[in-house]
Amino acid sequence: MDRALSLSQEVKGSKHSFPDLVARSDLLSERARRLKKDGDLREEIERLWVRRAALDIRLSLDIAGRKKFNTLGWVSLGIGIVFSAAVVPTVLLGNRAYSNYQSAQVTLDAIYYRKDAALCNALSVGSGITGGITLLLSPFLWRLGPRPEKLREEIGKIEARIEKLEGDLR
Repeated sequence: MDRALSLSQEVKGSKHSFPDLVARSDLLSERARRLKKDGDLREEIERLWVRRAALDIRLSLDIAGRKKFNTLGWVSLGIGIVFSAAVVPTVLLGNRAYSNYQSAQVTLDAIYYRKDAALCNALSVGSGITGGITLLLSPFLWRLGPRPEKLREEIGKIEARIEKLEGDLR
């Protein structure tokens, strides 16, 4: 293109009159400019397609990561419900073991019921703490993780730009 422009300037600046040659050189210069512009547009479209493909891959990974965090949130909720519900029977069993301990006539029975009551007490406290923590953790897990909405928005902008550039090529 630079060569066509320099030839056009050379012909126009000549002391000889070349009207046909000047018109042809102008036509060739204009055509070269249009081809360069089309090539630049095609390069930009190609770059945008590559960027879109990269965003598609990232979007797929983000969606998978989002599903993982959602699944972990539901698992945490389920564990929280189970452990929180386990508090009630362990407290009831612990209370019954403590009653048996207090009413035991034989020392060996008293020792057995005392250990049983302590075990049930430990299980109820552990279940309560575990249930509470996992119940509180589940909403955070649902909120964590990648957000694919921004990527979808960016892909939409890229697609709109590609359509505009392809319209300019026509």
